[in-house]
Amino acid sequence: MKYLIGATALALLILGPLAFVSNRRANRISSAPTATWLRWYRFHWVLAASLGIAALLFHYSTFGHDGQPWRVYGFPFPAAAFDSRGADYAGLVTLPFTLFNLVIWTSLPDVALFVWRRAIKNRSETLRA
Repeated sequence: MKYLIGATALALLILGPLAFVSNRRANRISSAPTATWLRWYRFHWVLAASLGIAALLFHYSTFGHDGQPWRVYGFPFPAAAFDSRGADYAGLVTLPFTLFNLVIWTSLPDVALFVWRRAIKNRSETLRA
């Protein structure tokens, strides 16, 4: 399961910025997607900002090898962890992993809009043929 989450995280880390750039270009051309898509594109920033804040606050609990409870901050990249005594396990990867999580979560609306736009394009090409 860890490998599936890691592979998905890496894919989203690459696909998110690509979808962002592609959606910006599609928004600027005269043959842009449907009016509904454009409306969602104009207001997707609100959702992206909300997801960015949620990415910074997201944490979950788990148990270590010795049965001790841990609180882990960050998903899908674990940025920091705290044990039951309050000792922190943050290090050199805390900031990069936090930024990776921020990029992934804020680009999820762009990925959804990208998939939607591609589906619209494929459907229109199928209807023309």
